[in-house]
Order: sequence, then structure tokens, then C-alpha cells
Amino acid sequence: MRVEGLSFVMSGLIPLLSVHFGYDTPKTILRLAIVVWINSAPSALLVSAVVKYVLWEHMVRTGNKMRENFRRPIPLLQHNFNAIAILIEVGLLGKLPCRFQDFAVAPLFGTFYVVFTWCTAYCFGNLDRYGPQFRYPFLDTTLGMFTTIAVVALLLVFMSFFCILALAEQVLSIYIGGGFVGHAVAVAIFSLSVCRFRD
Repeated sequence: MRVEGLSFVMSGLIPLLSVHFGYDTPKTILRLAIVVWINSAPSALLVSAVVKYVLWEHMVRTGNKMRENFRRPIPLLQHNFNAIAILIEVGLLGKLPCRFQDFAVAPLFGTFYVVFTWCTAYCFGNLDRYGPQFRYPFLDTTLGMFTTIAVVALLLVFMSFFCILALAEQVLSIYIGGGFVGHAVAVAIFSLSVCRFRD
């Protein structure tokens, strides 16, 4: 996902500019880095979990040959490495905060993404013949109440991933302490819970 990349770039550039070049980073840039992180971290875990528990599982159960696409190196990296990188950042490296008091900021990216998807749906395909083309069926506004329920469910699932990440951060810092081995084991366990590498 592009948002995690932006978060990691900001997390690397801010200390580089401050320490090596003596640049005094404005508080608005620091806040923006935290907002980008709060929006990207839970979404990476959400995407990886959906691929593991919903999409891939459905294709295995139905015998769909498209599951071969999930086993290729690029999709594996896309859906697994994002989550692993986020968990390593939370548990081992920078320990960026994902705090419960930032709960209201977390759904911003998802909200913008849904609005962006709805706006671009009318830009693709032949509108006269097929109607608007939506990226995902659950965002199709022509399906009536189903879309409303799906968007609310997606928001609730996303917020639960935010809570899991915030809780995991607290458990790592309060109960496990600062030990590298304990943090590495926790990162490995969380990674295995959201990543899938084979049928």
C-alpha cells in the first residue's frame, strides 16, 4: 500500500533531516507523520487478514484456480510484507504510537478511499452499457442497502484492527517490557496471524 510507504519515508526523513542536517522539524510535519501512520498501520493488517481469511480461503474452498495468483512472489510480498513491516515497526524498530486517544483519526484514509472509489466509478467503463464500474462489489452504490451495511461493517472491522494494534502496542510496552526476544516473538506471532504463504 502506498500509505505505508509514505509513512515509512516520513519516519526516515524526519530523523535524518533533524539529526544529520540540524533541521528543526515543524510540529505540523510531526503530527502529519503520526496521522499517516495511524491510518496506514491498521489498514495494512486489515488487507493482509482479508486476503488470508476471506479471499484466499474462499478460493481454496471453491477450488478457484485464481488462488495461484496469491502464491506468486509479487502478491505474497504485497499482502504479507506490508503487515510484517508494520509489526516490525511497532514491536522492534521505531515503536511509533498507535494510541487509543487517536481513535477518531484512524478511519480518515478509509473514508477518503471510499469517497475516491465512488467518484472514480463513473470514470471507467461504458456508462451507457454497463453503468458505473466499482473496484469492489461491496462499494457498489447501485446495490442499495447492501452497500451501506458493507461500508459500516468495513469501518467496524477497520476500527477493531486499530484497537488490536493499539492494544498490542500497550501489551508490548507494559507487560513484555523492552526485551528484544519477547518483542520478536510477539511480532512473529502477530505476523503469522495475518499472513498466509501457501494453501
